[in-house]
Amino acid sequence: MSDTQGEAEPRANSAADRAAKADDLATQTGARERLAGHLRRSLSDRTQNVGPKPHADPVTALQPSVPVNHGRASSSRSSGPKKGTLLSGAIGIGFEDALVNAIVAGAKRVTRRPVRPQPNLVSATASDWVDEFQNPIVRAYGSVGSLLYVKEKWARDPDGRAILARLVPDGGEPGRRVRWKSPRYMPKEAARLMLRVTEVRIERLHELDSKSAISEGAGHVAPDQDPLWWFRETWDRIYAPLGMGWDANPWVWVVGFQPNDADKPASDDQPIP
Repeated sequence: MSDTQGEAEPRANSAADRAAKADDLATQTGARERLAGHLRRSLSDRTQNVGPKPHADPVTALQPSVPVNHGRASSSRSSGPKKGTLLSGAIGIGFEDALVNAIVAGAKRVTRRPVRPQPNLVSATASDWVDEFQNPIVRAYGSVGSLLYVKEKWARDPDGRAILARLVPDGGEPGRRVRWKSPRYMPKEAARLMLRVTEVRIERLHELDSKSAISEGAGHVAPDQDPLWWFRETWDRIYAPLGMGWDANPWVWVVGFQPNDADKPASDDQPIP
């Protein structure tokens, strides 16, 4: 066999290999195209089947299904807003017994609380509510329209449910000692009094006058005392041990509020979980 014939054989074999590979590639390409066509048809069929069935009311067909109650009484209450929804974004604020009663009686519509930490303010306009480092002062009690839930003295009954001292006649059942707890630790779900914020501002404590003290509940809690004197004594009893007594003249939040029956999560005679 000559050299020319030896070179021709590999070339022929190489050409045959390339042709075989081309056939394989064409076969694979055809299979992929057939698969893609099948998927497109399947997707088109599913899209056509979505929507209301023939002769169905389109509006009714799009409404979510409602489970049928087969003669069983429903345990949900339809009156008033749901308690969990109301309390989810509410801010807790504690009051002493006498002040809670003043709120219920409509004699207290504002409360003052120390700004913590005390800012270094020149004035108390809303645009200046930043500290000396230009950091915004956190509004501890929200803004106008915010919802507050009142934290008051409470306890647990024998069934483990929370009860409020204000709603228990004469402090409890005869012969039973109730261990009342601080409003600070009242669980959120025990709230029975909700307040809508109507005003929020910052001022010095000494800006309070007799008229403002009456709005704080002085006329209801201590009708025979000078309103300003009553407020000062009450303030010092709570905040003087914390270094923010009357003489310190701290910056305070002035929070106006209005109880609203629409915000009440449950009536007073309903059990508290």
